[in-house]
Amino acid sequence: MNTRIRAAALLGSLVLLAASACGTVQPEGGTERGKAALPPYCATTGGKDADFWRLVERSCSGGATDGDRRQAHALKRALAGLDAGDVADFHRTLVRVSRTLYTRDVAQQADALCLPGLGLGDDLFTDFRSWVIAHGQAAYDGVLAAPSLLAAFPDIERGCGLGEPFGEAALDVYLHKTGRSAARSGLPVLEPSRPPRA
Repeated sequence: MNTRIRAAALLGSLVLLAASACGTVQPEGGTERGKAALPPYCATTGGKDADFWRLVERSCSGGATDGDRRQAHALKRALAGLDAGDVADFHRTLVRVSRTLYTRDVAQQADALCLPGLGLGDDLFTDFRSWVIAHGQAAYDGVLAAPSLLAAFPDIERGCGLGEPFGEAALDVYLHKTGRSAARSGLPVLEPSRPPRA
């Protein structure tokens, strides 16, 4: 799909979400009692990382769409049924897609929206990227295509301080399953050691 078309589709989804009072979007005819519909930006659109994004999408269920502890618990539940190797693969993919978001354009947008004049710094920007990823593949792809779309996220203010629990969820599950320490896990860390790419 053309990058501009994808970005426009995400913006339309975000506007629709904002119009629904930052809650969940109901499909025509409503939803089953007790079950909330997924926000449209949580949708998995396919590609080589479709399995990863489907698990992220599962964690979006029940209105847990802000990358904080509630969504982290939902992700941990989704990962609990996998073997340790698959959980490790999920974590590696999370690190890779987070690093793909580690660009100057995304960092500048995040800094301007969250801490104008100060900037988020490496730790908070890592958490911010996890928060973007927690919103799902459509949101992630849209931000990669047009970082200015971050301003259209209806819950952008929450993103400035959340995302760490979601980013740590897979590593926590892996350590629990294997009994290893983080230092001996052999898994990569989320926070990059180099400056953002251009």
